Amino acid sequence: MKIAIVGVGLIGGSIGLAIKSKRLASKVIGIGRRPESLKKALELGCIDEAFDDLKRAEDADFIFLATPPLAIIEIGKKLSEFAKDSIVTDAGSTKEEIVRELTPIFPYFVGAHPMAGSHKTGPEFASSSLFLGSQVVITPINETDRWAKEAVANLWRKMGARIIEMPPSEHDRLVALSSHIPHILSFILVNLIKKEGAESLISTGFNDMARLSLSNPVLWNEIGMTNKSNILAGLSELRCLIEEWQDAFKDEGKFLEKLQQTQSYAKDLIIPK
Repeated sequence: MKIAIVGVGLIGGSIGLAIKSKRLASKVIGIGRRPESLKKALELGCIDEAFDDLKRAEDADFIFLATPPLAIIEIGKKLSEFAKDSIVTDAGSTKEEIVRELTPIFPYFVGAHPMAGSHKTGPEFASSSLFLGSQVVITPINETDRWAKEAVANLWRKMGARIIEMPPSEHDRLVALSSHIPHILSFILVNLIKKEGAESLISTGFNDMARLSLSNPVLWNEIGMTNKSNILAGLSELRCLIEEWQDAFKDEGKFLEKLQQTQSYAKDLIIPK
């Protein structure tokens, strides 16, 4: 089986390493626009061959699109001219727009989102174990080919992931709350510290919360633009919660109650390291 990965950064590189470590393909090729990333991915064993021409994916059994969301759509449209027989899937952080654009032009397109990663970018941070035990969301719609969906799900399972299925719209609503808004808040927090001149007293707590602001701005701009309505709705809800907490400061007992209640929720929510 031949697998093509378009975009060999952290996620694409990790997909390649996971596939190769478990011998799930006879050949893994990487396709990208940055020669330095392709060279590094080759050196690290993420891929067997590197190309800058999308047509090299023409005879691949599986094609993974592991780029930012808008690039996934752009690349997918180019691929559709010659990769009609391949199973095509993606690793984008938003799903509704990608699935809407690519499902009609590929007989075997399956939207997917591996819920694993890092603020770090590049194949040098890739790991064959990145997806072990992690969730991968598959987002089929009525037009999604059932055989292709099962093939994509089974390949992810062989890489060690757990599969969840949900509609693209529900995925985007939930991930706006669990991932996209936390990232945006991290950027906002750094701006607050800068604006108020509090850099001299930065704590480990700040570092924990601000780490996400080191993420790729181009990627997060595209995530924001392709999930705008859900993010804005979530930020509106957050604004209401901030007002509730501001009111709680007026009553010591009420504030303590909110802290204790939230700590109880957090114990069930936070993923252990």
